[in-house]
Amino acid sequence: MINDFQISEHFNLREFANRKGEVKLETELVNTLEELRKALQHPMIIITSGYRSPADNEELATRLGWIEDGGLVSKDSQHMEGKAADIIAYNPNTRTYIPPTRVAEVASKLFSFVKAYEAHTHVDVR
Repeated sequence: MINDFQISEHFNLREFANRKGEVKLETELVNTLEELRKALQHPMIIITSGYRSPADNEELATRLGWIEDGGLVSKDSQHMEGKAADIIAYNPNTRTYIPPTRVAEVASKLFSFVKAYEAHTHVDVR
């Protein structure tokens, strides 16, 4: 099982692990998330999905469908490479969530690929 090994000032390894405790993680992703945190004026960045094993990706696709078929899951998801995260940004001072569209607007200047969804923002360093 993954411990709470601190990998940057604001993130630990457990945040990126899947339900089985497996993790694959690119340093560039963590560093760019730290940059995003600064660019958004220091909110909490909550990782809702980090690493996905190929089996995790398949299971998610059974619920949400493959992108190629009009769904939401990519067969070559960057999550499987440790290069992507789905995130929520929360401002503890105002006790409000920053809208995914706003997070995506700022993140698009830092990440290779960004997409805002209704409840979260996908970022990756492909």
